[in-house]
Amino acid sequence: MSIQFFKKAAVNPFVKANSGGIVLRGAKVGYSTEAPTFNVVIAAAGNSATFTLNSANQAQFEFIRYNITDSAGNGNGAVYVTGTETLNITTVSKAYNGPGPDASIEIVYKLVGQEQVLSYSINLDSASLVAGITVNTLNALDSDNRGAYLVIDSAVYQSGATQSVIDVVDAIGLVGFTLEAKVNGVTDTAVVAADGTATLTVVGALSAGTYAVVVRVTNAGSEYGSFQTSVVVA
Repeated sequence: MSIQFFKKAAVNPFVKANSGGIVLRGAKVGYSTEAPTFNVVIAAAGNSATFTLNSANQAQFEFIRYNITDSAGNGNGAVYVTGTETLNITTVSKAYNGPGPDASIEIVYKLVGQEQVLSYSINLDSASLVAGITVNTLNALDSDNRGAYLVIDSAVYQSGATQSVIDVVDAIGLVGFTLEAKVNGVTDTAVVAADGTATLTVVGALSAGTYAVVVRVTNAGSEYGSFQTSVVVA
């Protein structure tokens, strides 16, 4: 009788049922699935980011490392020590890089007494980097948000016509899907054209100020709920 040796392999506990991966029913992953989470504030112009651990569980990990890199691998990272820490990310590109995320936050960690080094990441777009953004990485864990890619190329309020015009581009994976845009509680829908573009016109007068724009996929299925955000200024 021969003895068979099997390689240990980590299991990603955050994979969703609709990901196409194999689902093991009744199987334990073999290690704690608790993860460190951060509140990340990326400053306007995207040259610095502050990381604050908000999960209050640092003692459970041998190390926690945080990184921000662009699609070409340029960026910076550090091992978390304590409190609020600032990361210099001037080398991260602030330019649009085409289909796929422009940059990402990555959290890498190792639980005390366990062998696996684990990680998770959050995608960022160039517009968010330039404008500045606050990210709670907890929202990336066990989230039901889908990841179909679309870009809001422009969102402009036309005061004379009392309407907001939102142009979507690069949604090539969503050709034929219906998008819904919402501004100040009012919506419009449009179907993504063969070139991955769509224009949505939300009719409604806006008082002076800044308003959130949300564009999302309304079709049932694995892409339902995919979204992107922007603002219009009236």
